[in-house]
Formats: sequence, C-alpha cells, structure tokens
Amino acid sequence: NIDLAIRITEKPNSALNSTRIGTVKHNLFTSGEYLSNQPPLKGLCDLHHHQLLNFGSTKRAFWDFVSPKGKRNRFEFKPHLNSNNGLFLLNAVRAGMGIARLPDFIVMAAEQSGEIVRVLPDMYIAHWGIFLVHAEDRRMNRRMRLFADEMRKACVFEKYG
Repeated sequence: NIDLAIRITEKPNSALNSTRIGTVKHNLFTSGEYLSNQPPLKGLCDLHHHQLLNFGSTKRAFWDFVSPKGKRNRFEFKPHLNSNNGLFLLNAVRAGMGIARLPDFIVMAAEQSGEIVRVLPDMYIAHWGIFLVHAEDRRMNRRMRLFADEMRKACVFEKYG
C-alpha cells in the first residue's frame, strides 16, 4: 500500500506532502537546420518570429525567464505545436519543426551529440524540482522512505549545462 506520485514542477501542490528528490534544468533547443532557415534569434522578442513547441495543451502559453541582470521576463505566445510528451517534442525539434523548452534529462544525449542546439543560453529558466508527493494524511512509512532514497539517487544527473 504505497500511495506516491512523482511530480516535476516549479512548486509542489500545497495540499500534498512533498519531498524534493531532484532538480530539473530547462533550456530552449532547436535543430541547426531550423536555425539556418529562420530569422536571427538574439533575444526574447525574436521568439515571436519563430515556431514555438510547447509542453502542455493550451492555446496561449508562457515561458518564464530571468535575464543575466536578474530581471524576470514572462514570454507569452501561441504555440505552433502542443504536446504532453517531452520525447515527442524532442523529436519535433530534431525534425526542424521549431524551438522547444525542454528538460535536461530529455535532451542530454541529443545536445551532446550535436543533433540539437541550445538557443538564448544567457536567458536563465528557473530550475524545477522533482518531488515525491503523497496525501497529506499519510505519513511516509519505511518502504516509502526507502523508495524515496532510491529515487533521490536515480535523479542525480552528471553535471550538465
């Protein structure tokens, strides 16, 4: 009887007990082919001239950034493509369909091999947490704590961007 879920989010649901087991870094990625056929991309405002691929299912989306000087910027856009599957978005980026905000654990190998490239690297995207969550009225028993420890170990990635 183990009632746990793993959530990757900026802030966990306050109605649930949560234990942070890791951190996820997000960046913007596209293919070199896509960049060579599109207008230059030098700042956030240039993103309006590009096909943006979004994780989610909204008609209007936003990405939050922090500039090198610490200024918070919310970029709102109408997604060219939505998906609730990070691997699907990675493959869309590989295929030259646009620019996507993707987490490090999905893009690590593709970026290191040169299949995809990071864009606007100076724009910082706040790290999200990987949380083990459970109902407020449940205490973590021994099996749950052991599982949490193993998940914490599994969520440690080599130092990456």
